[in-house]
Amino acid sequence: MIQTWLDRFDPPYSGGDRRVRVHASGGFLVVENLPLPDGYAPDYLDVLLLTEQFPDLPPIGLYMLNKGNELLTAQIARRLNVFNNKAFHEAKAIPGYTWACLIYKDNSWRYNFSKANSGDNLTKFLEVFYALLKKEVA
Repeated sequence: MIQTWLDRFDPPYSGGDRRVRVHASGGFLVVENLPLPDGYAPDYLDVLLLTEQFPDLPPIGLYMLNKGNELLTAQIARRLNVFNNKAFHEAKAIPGYTWACLIYKDNSWRYNFSKANSGDNLTKFLEVFYALLKKEVA
């Protein structure tokens, strides 16, 4: 479902594809060239979601690589709390990554095991991130 959502956006200006990769362990996934709303420069970002407790719980925030994303992280920090090499709310700190605090719908999470696209899911989690960033555009 994430890939279908990504494919709705225009390709990033940098070229390349927007894609999601799930690690074989199922413990995390990477979204390459995640689209960002107009006004962000660049308008894409690679993010990491820890999915060790999915589908029982949503990811606790998301992670952005530190190196090369400093200006973009500063833009995102205008809308979300971000922490370089740190994390809170029981999220794991990952050295070399900036954690963005994203609490999904007041900590409610209702994953529908029989029909994943009708309940809360990772695509909707990323849509919330996009929508929060869209509210404040430079």
